Parts: sequence; structure tokens; C-alpha cells
Amino acid sequence: MSRYFLTKLTIEGFRGVNNEGDPLSVKFTKDKLNSIFAPNGIGKSSIYDALYYAITGTLPKIEILHAHERSEDYYLNRFHSQLTGTIKIEIESSDTTLVKHVIEVKRHPNGTRTVTSPSGNPDPVALLKSLNNSFSLLDYHTFNMFISHSPLERGRSFSTLLGLDEYSDFRQTLRTTTDTRVLNADLNLAALESQEAGFKTAATAAIVRVDTSFNAIIGDNAGDATKIDEYCDIILISLKQVPILAKIVTASVLNEVQFDAVIQAIKTEEGGKDRDRFVELSSSLGKLNAMGVADDEVVRSEIQELSDEINVLKTLFEATAGTTRKQLYSVANHLINGGSWHDPNKCPLCESELQKPIAEIVAEQQLQYQQTDAKISSIQTTWAGSQLQHRVAQLETLVGKDVPEAERKLNSTNEAISSGNISRTFAKP
Repeated sequence: MSRYFLTKLTIEGFRGVNNEGDPLSVKFTKDKLNSIFAPNGIGKSSIYDALYYAITGTLPKIEILHAHERSEDYYLNRFHSQLTGTIKIEIESSDTTLVKHVIEVKRHPNGTRTVTSPSGNPDPVALLKSLNNSFSLLDYHTFNMFISHSPLERGRSFSTLLGLDEYSDFRQTLRTTTDTRVLNADLNLAALESQEAGFKTAATAAIVRVDTSFNAIIGDNAGDATKIDEYCDIILISLKQVPILAKIVTASVLNEVQFDAVIQAIKTEEGGKDRDRFVELSSSLGKLNAMGVADDEVVRSEIQELSDEINVLKTLFEATAGTTRKQLYSVANHLINGGSWHDPNKCPLCESELQKPIAEIVAEQQLQYQQTDAKISSIQTTWAGSQLQHRVAQLETLVGKDVPEAERKLNSTNEAISSGNISRTFAKP
């Protein structure tokens, strides 16, 4: 990236510089420290203002004037007959081959600005924009604000004075984005992981149901989900071969079969509610058998892990002062970090004197709440990915209506864990 050195500045009709027909010309040496000194009222500030305006297109100390003061009238020298300000800057690049650029900026009586390059630079506006970075210029307004600040405010505005405000903001943003707790919360990773586990469980259950149903009709296994179209054709052929269904199953593809009519024909042939119940129970039994036997050792280990985590959560809860205090600490933290509170040894909520800085107290308390939230998130992730949760979900789905409502645990447990209102459900008695 090229660096540029200011070698000459020419001004006419801008701010305190008139010199009509004989522009003020100031030369600079690029390999030495340059300074401008003269008695008050000679035009030192006007020289700086001209350079600042040429690069940025504005003068902050003028723009902050009240509307009735007509800030636009302060850009041009009122004694210049054309009422036009002309600023010409000459710069040299730091490249191996010396390149000199000349850029001319004019401020017209109607307030418009034009930028040209007598040296032939193809994009003088872009070149000026590249010079406008945090390290190039320190204007009077920014420096004066730094001087008038209180000691506490001055410390916070020091980065702005040095031209490092953008870098400070970038550093803070980078620190926030690299905080895994913030990233997990923003992306809701725990919920996504839980959703992924649910999809996997549902897919496995669907494959089991296909295999069970196919085996009940055909007497063979259907474990390859990629052959589903082939299985459908086999089932359709088999249904058409059943005498009582021959006149009902006339479709060319399985999903066009009127299964309500098929079911009714079978019911009519076999008859009775007991038969319906028998078929239902047989189907449920087949599904339960297809689930296989649970790994008791894994389930017991998961229960123990959840129990331990909930006991830790209980301890963390007891160490905090409740949700109301959490909101108060959040408000206090906002006041402190926002620069609205400047007495580190006084509470911003009750204004009582403190033994140690309020920032440390708030940070300690918020850390406790963060640890509590992190533990809740950990429990949610453990529960969502556990065989225990998947096993209970499968059982209540397969035989749900045969289990009394009072004995169903999945929905209430999911709701408690999802909301963070976790009881000692898995704790040891």
C-alpha cells in the first residue's frame, strides 16, 4: 500500500486567506518534521482548515454552528472578488518510482465543491478519500473536546485523539464475535443441535416403521431406504393379489390407492371392534419389538450426569440473588459501559458508597448469572442428545394413547428443561 507525502499546499480565497491573484504557497519537506509558526491572526488555522477541507470536504468546527449563524458563509474569504476558494495540494507517493500528484479543490459561492487533477490523476476524489484515515489529521474540535473532558471521559476519548477510535471499535467487535458464549447464544446452537437429534430420531423411526410394515405385508425386510420406490411396487402387486381387494386396488401407483376403502373391506371381511384392537395392539407390539432393548448402563449413566448437572445448577441458583437482581445488574452494567456513570465507588442505582469499584461488583454478579445460563444450556444439550430422551419419545409416540396422561413425562420434562425451570427430576432420592 502506497504512502503519500505532502510537498506543497497552495491557497486562495479560502477562510482567512485572500491573496487574490497571488495564492499563498507553503512547501513541505518530506524527510523532516515540518511546522508552521507565526503571530496570532496571520492565518495558521486557515492553512490547516484548507488542508482538512481538501481531504475531507468539510470543517467540523464550522458545521456545528447554529443554523442562524449560516456556517456556509465561513468557508470562503468575503474579500475575494470571485467568492471562490481554491486549494491545490501536491503529494508524492512512497513507491520506488517517484510519482507526483496535483489535486485542485474549489469551493464555490453556492456551497458546491469540485475536485480536479491538473497532473492527470484518473480519480482524484478516490485519492483524497484514501488520505482521509484516522492517522492523518487531528482537527481542533476533537482536540478541544479532549481538553475539556473530565479525567474519566478523557481516558475514554484518548483513542479518538490518537485516531484509533475505529481500531478500538473493531477490536471490541472482534472480541465479542470470538466469545463462544455469545456465538452460541446468537446462533442458538443448543436448539439447532437438539433439532438435528430430533430429525435423526424421526428418520430412524420412519425407517423402522417402513421395515415393520413391509415385513407384515410381504414377509421380508426393507432396510434400504433408497429402494422405497421398489418396495412400493412390490406392495402394490401384493395388494392386487388379495382376492377381497382385487376390485378395490386398481391404481397403477401405491400412493393413488384408496386405503380407506381397503381398510373398510378388510374390516367387513374380518369384522368386530376386538379385531381392530387386536390389529392395533399387534402393530404397536411390532413397533416396540423393533426398538430393541435399551442399554441400561448408558441410560443410568445419562441419568447420573443429568442429576449431577442439576445439583450444580441448584448451587449456582442459590448463589445468585434472583431474576430481579439480574435485571438491576444489567442496568448498572449498561450505565457503566455507556459512560453515563463516572463515580467508580458509588452505586448507580442507590448512590450508596461502595468498598470496591462498582464495575468489579457488577462483573462478579453477572459472572454468576452467566455461569447459571451456561449450566442450563449444558443441561439442555445433554438432555436433547441423550438416549433416555429419545427412548422416552419413541415409547410415548408408539403407545401414547395407552399411557395415562398423568404418567406421561416427555412434554413436561421438555418444557421444564427448555424454559430453564429445571427441577430435581433426575436427581437421586
